[in-house]
Amino acid sequence: MATTTFLFTDIEGSTRLWDADGDAMDTELRRHDAILEEAVSEAGGPVFKHTGDGMLAAFDSPADAVVAAAHAQRSLDGGDLGVPIKVRMAIHAGEASERAGDFFGPALNRASRIMDAAQGGHVMQSASAASLVR
Repeated sequence: MATTTFLFTDIEGSTRLWDADGDAMDTELRRHDAILEEAVSEAGGPVFKHTGDGMLAAFDSPADAVVAAAHAQRSLDGGDLGVPIKVRMAIHAGEASERAGDFFGPALNRASRIMDAAQGGHVMQSASAASLVR
């Protein structure tokens, strides 16, 4: 296992948004995906998984994950729905193994729990990622 930094994203309240206007939400999800893919790619990481209304990305450097998250949050501000989408994000650095373009290990579970604690528009970072960024 190697230390990898993960960026997890999720659209807050997406089920409600899908129920209210599926066509508009489809447009917003496509917009979200394009913004995140560009931000992650420009920061040097791959998106390795889509999770319905979120994405998972991996980086060698926690600073690169922070850059990607900040760029994405700024670009996501606004939107085409009557109520703009709010994306919660988490950054965590920890041990994981890569197999066939996917990642496995406790670091992914931790990143997911951190993201679950975030609110839309926020980026939360674990202590391990923050200490590496410093």
